[in-house]
Amino acid sequence: MTTQSKVVLRDEQNPIIAVLSSSFTGSMKFARRQPIGAIGFVVILIAIIVAITGPWIKPEDPLEIHARSLFHKPEWIKGFYLGTDHLGRDNLSRIIVGLKPSLRIAMFGVASGALIGYFMGIVSGYYGSWVDAVLQRIVEAKLAFPTLVLALALVSVLGTSAWHPNAWILFGIIIAMGATVVGLAFVNEREAGAAISTLVSTSIFIGIVLILLIGLLDDRPFTRLPVFTLEKVAVPILLIQIPGTARVVRAVTLANRNAEYVQAARAIGATDFRIMIRHIAPQTFAPVMILVTSGLGSAIIIESSLSFLGLGIPPPHPSLGGMLSGQTLTNVEKAPWNAVFPGLVLTMIVFSFNLLGDSLRDHFDPRLRK
Repeated sequence: MTTQSKVVLRDEQNPIIAVLSSSFTGSMKFARRQPIGAIGFVVILIAIIVAITGPWIKPEDPLEIHARSLFHKPEWIKGFYLGTDHLGRDNLSRIIVGLKPSLRIAMFGVASGALIGYFMGIVSGYYGSWVDAVLQRIVEAKLAFPTLVLALALVSVLGTSAWHPNAWILFGIIIAMGATVVGLAFVNEREAGAAISTLVSTSIFIGIVLILLIGLLDDRPFTRLPVFTLEKVAVPILLIQIPGTARVVRAVTLANRNAEYVQAARAIGATDFRIMIRHIAPQTFAPVMILVTSGLGSAIIIESSLSFLGLGIPPPHPSLGGMLSGQTLTNVEKAPWNAVFPGLVLTMIVFSFNLLGDSLRDHFDPRLRK
């Protein structure tokens, strides 16, 4: 038995090790080629971990008022490491707790908008004709409105309150989507090892999504049955993300729908659904991943802008954008730390998303590789 056959046999017998090893190898390869993007990813990962563990690591109650410590300077001795605001509330605790709503609004809005735009783009590009005309007119109608103006209008109509979606319905949707992917893998894959690897990788992906879902949508995660919270500010971000994703996916689909491998699949009787999912969809993953990563930074800016204008997360709940508005602006000369520290965190997260997006573009585009 050759060395290559031994490796294949070992991978088929240990699909979990094979998937984890492949993921680790790909990550290390990306880190070596794009160290700046890897740094951005680490910063984003730290921000997500801090947001999820915020209820346990915050030094003070972010809503507690210290009447004797108004505008207290940053000081390590008394425990106000980043100072206090005009009501004596601890800035560090408010930043830690404010990370969660900012990240969950951005991630939910961008992910949902990208998913809708993805299906609109692939259907529009594959079928063309009147289907393409109708879907593209919808996309162009949205593009006619400036981004911030559309966000302001929608938030004014929807309000700034939050929804509390049923956690089990969201769990069911994610698990059903994963089961569909696994079912397609077992139907389409001729080798059992490939199908099992798909099962393992899908299970790992679903586990990560569920952890993020619980950690970011629940204000007290992993300590009770999930009680989800989702601010309505995510709706404008969702709608803003749809056109860009739809246009990119449509362009890739148009470039590949008449390719030789697609014509060969069509000639042997493959259905439109199979061609779109199995042959065209993989070609779109790289540009969509880049678009989503870059869109997350823009989404955080939009949420912060709305909170800055008083149309984001309602007080007294903290958010990064809300901490930069109101009394922070009025007293910026008296207490500049109230604007500096939230602004630095916001800038660092947005910059990290942009670094990661640019690095993914360079990594997936062979023309930009060194």
